[in-house]
Amino acid sequence: YDLAVLGGRGEDEDFAGEGGSTADGLPPEAANLPHGWEAHVAESGHIYYNNLVSTQTQWEMPSQDAAVSAGWRLFQAESGEWFYHNPYDGSGVWWPELPKGPAEPSSVDA
Repeated sequence: YDLAVLGGRGEDEDFAGEGGSTADGLPPEAANLPHGWEAHVAESGHIYYNNLVSTQTQWEMPSQDAAVSAGWRLFQAESGEWFYHNPYDGSGVWWPELPKGPAEPSSVDA
């Protein structure tokens, strides 16, 4: 994913090499995050990942696009462009823009 976001890492910074870390303390594999995730270093020195759609964090490196892991579906339009579709309310957002929140069913009280 070319659109991965890393917290505090400039485009022109180089990685420290095999088995090293970036200037901000992130491992090289953090540069290959799926779309919509940020990597951060906790005070303890451990790396955690922030989902920009759901705002949830996790210790494990993500394997899915942030919107997809938050319940959105990724589809390709006839034009060839990609978009996220919310299966619960039918709304959509054109990729690479991220949805503003997770796709969730309406509450029973609504």
